[in-house]
Amino acid sequence: MAAYHNCSVAFCLLISGLFQASLGLQWTSDASLGDNSTLPACAGEDVALPWDYTKDSAEHEVDIEWRYQPDTQTAEKVLATQVNGHFFADPSDIQRLEYVPGAGIRLLEVSDAYTGTYSVHVNLNLHGSIVTHSHAVNVVVTETSVSTNNGALHATLQGAQYLPTTQQHHLILTCGDFDPLWMPGVSVVWTTPMGQTLPSTFNANGQFSLAVPNPFVSGDYSCNVDNSAPAMVCVSSDSPLRRGATVSVDGVGGRVMLINSEMSSMQQQVASMAAQIQTLQNNNTQMTQQLQVLESGKSQMAAELQRLRGENANLTQQIQTLTQPDNIRLMGGNTAYEGRVEVRQDGGHWGTVCDDNWTAKEATVVCRQLGMPHLRPIAYESAHFGSGSGSILLDEVVCSGTETKLFDCRNAGIGHSDCTHSEDAGVRCQ
Repeated sequence: MAAYHNCSVAFCLLISGLFQASLGLQWTSDASLGDNSTLPACAGEDVALPWDYTKDSAEHEVDIEWRYQPDTQTAEKVLATQVNGHFFADPSDIQRLEYVPGAGIRLLEVSDAYTGTYSVHVNLNLHGSIVTHSHAVNVVVTETSVSTNNGALHATLQGAQYLPTTQQHHLILTCGDFDPLWMPGVSVVWTTPMGQTLPSTFNANGQFSLAVPNPFVSGDYSCNVDNSAPAMVCVSSDSPLRRGATVSVDGVGGRVMLINSEMSSMQQQVASMAAQIQTLQNNNTQMTQQLQVLESGKSQMAAELQRLRGENANLTQQIQTLTQPDNIRLMGGNTAYEGRVEVRQDGGHWGTVCDDNWTAKEATVVCRQLGMPHLRPIAYESAHFGSGSGSILLDEVVCSGTETKLFDCRNAGIGHSDCTHSEDAGVRCQ
């Protein structure tokens, strides 16, 4: 008692009593009900939580309280209370549980709604102080038991298949047949002939499948359900499901399956390439037809352009004839403002002008006489607008640029020339 030599007698007795109380209560429940342990259960059966305890003679039970906390909620609910040996259950829960002597309860015909944490809280009076002792367990209820179509596992070598994830062809083993509408709460493990364990994948056909690693090993492959899964709690210990299933893989047959799978993939690739080639050929035919249409349109447009150019030349000549003075005109140009200079005197025949000494001054007089722009006229030599025909009426024309008519400029005389039509003069008025 040296540790308490500085406290009062009453306080030391209280502390000592509480310390002894913490040692006094001992839980005597089944080992499966360890504090915060998990207790699997099957739907429709009764689940006993046989909590019990022993206490020191100095401890007196005040009451016992049982609580429930669903997985999906945070608040605890009081299921029942026992006071002075009388058991009181919540009216909404009276049909779902009953008292088990000691500090236990029994859950009746459980369902998935019963899944959650159940706890018991024992309140003891020790020398006037209330001490609470608690214990809890997690109950997991499985609604549907694991089952297959014939009550046992069936292992099969389905064939070979190409997997994009590995970019290889693999032998495919399946283990089932489970109900395809129910995703079992279990997993299936495969064991190879070399003793290696491999996981499998559940598919929509109710099968657990395994892609055998390459290079595959011939021999027996066995599949077994993981018996530690909660769903297996509801399967009897002598069920064929617990014995697993075996399928034999032959070395030669397996290689034939892989070769056939590779050939099938190649055939699919060839068919796909053929379809792509056909599409390209169709596209090429369409493009060729479109090109032919465009070429035809181009030829039609070129012919139309040539026709319009001819019409334009005719119209230009007509305009020149209608708008130009009766003793001078421009011929062979693309517009009414340009062309080969041709003159005539007193209504006589038309003749050309030689380009000797032909400059912008002479071009200015021509444009002025025609009533066209003449601020920056251009003089052309050497039959720029084509060679004329007939006489060359003017040669050695020299103008000051202020004359109103070309005949007013100094020249060699009407009809006097030593030129040829390759030297016909032209202008552009602008």
